[in-house]
Amino acid sequence: MSALSSSGTVSRRPSAPLTLTLHGLTSNLSVKVHGQQAPAVLTALEEAWSRCLAPEQVSATIEPITVMLRHEATPDPDTTHGDAERLGEGTHVEATQLDALLQQTTQAVTHAFIAAQTGRLLMFHAGACADPQTGAAVAYVAPGGTGKTTLTRILGQTLGYLTDETVGVTPDGRIKPYPKPLSIRATEPGAAKAETSPDALGLVEAPAEPWLRRIVLLDRTDTHAGTPIVEELGLAEAITSLAPETSALSNLDRPLQLLAALINRTGPVLRCTYREADSLAPVLISLAREDIAAPGTEDDLHAAEVTRHARLERDPSEIRQPPTSELDRDAVVLVEPVDTLEVDDGMLVLYDRTVIRLTAIGRAVVDYCHQLRTPTNVADHLAGVFGAPPEGNLLDATLAVIDSLLGAGVLQRVASR
Repeated sequence: MSALSSSGTVSRRPSAPLTLTLHGLTSNLSVKVHGQQAPAVLTALEEAWSRCLAPEQVSATIEPITVMLRHEATPDPDTTHGDAERLGEGTHVEATQLDALLQQTTQAVTHAFIAAQTGRLLMFHAGACADPQTGAAVAYVAPGGTGKTTLTRILGQTLGYLTDETVGVTPDGRIKPYPKPLSIRATEPGAAKAETSPDALGLVEAPAEPWLRRIVLLDRTDTHAGTPIVEELGLAEAITSLAPETSALSNLDRPLQLLAALINRTGPVLRCTYREADSLAPVLISLAREDIAAPGTEDDLHAAEVTRHARLERDPSEIRQPPTSELDRDAVVLVEPVDTLEVDDGMLVLYDRTVIRLTAIGRAVVDYCHQLRTPTNVADHLAGVFGAPPEGNLLDATLAVIDSLLGAGVLQRVASR
């Protein structure tokens, strides 16, 4: 048996990886570290993820992530047997610089934790901190790169640090912490973020049972001057603004109902317009300390006054048959939404993470178009509900409404012949 490979180099089995297990959003995940630099990488990961380290006896509940710091010039001995044998199944992260490897690992771990809770937790792209005594938390929602981490570093000196990335909320309003490393932007253009432990930053420990007290939408702008502007949002505007900043919203059961019930319980969503995090921090700290009872049961939350829309079906005999001249037109039918919610005199419909707000007329069309309808059918229905328009042609006005709903993806055309 030869000890040489076909290329004449010594064949060497890859070394066993070093492993640490992380806990976040109620899941456990193993990170397997490969390569000659594995001890140094493991130490850096343990320091950065100090508040997510699971006890040694805890088993992973989702697929592992494998990481390796490699040298560009010198092949690592662990690479000689190919990726499949070397790293196994799951997500693989490799980089030639430690900072880049740590940043990519944070992204991979976060994606894995989010995927594991799809359909279980209501997850916002948000930071959150909680009062250490009461557990009452404020979640501040915003897209990436808009100042959540900077705000978290300030709030975390007073409130318990829960996360700077993903806030996972149970149906009864409790928060499942994810105290990941804070991803701090580098001063050099193009450099990797510094994955920094909350312990290294001196952030307050999270309370044992955090729960959602208030949701805030961040609107940071360099042109704002003076103190922050805080405004309450109506339910419809709040939901349409929050939905794009969620993960896997459509995978939840009755997601619009759940979101509306959560808002009804925690109070109106607030939009905070500000420039500097220092000026906003006192506002959010005061919100976390407002007097309100902790959440009860899941049934209590769903008992909030939210209304799921009911279909307004008509007797088929009432539907006027389209004239022969209209047979070459396309009929329309509803694209079935994930969920719907009655608001004011209209309705919200959810498709993936997009919430579309319908007027009373739009809602009437949607309720009517669960079956295939021609424009004439729809015009007759609208005339019966709202009366004829005071001026203009009824069919032309109906076609304009249909076109807007087609453009929004609420209706689709189906050939009537």
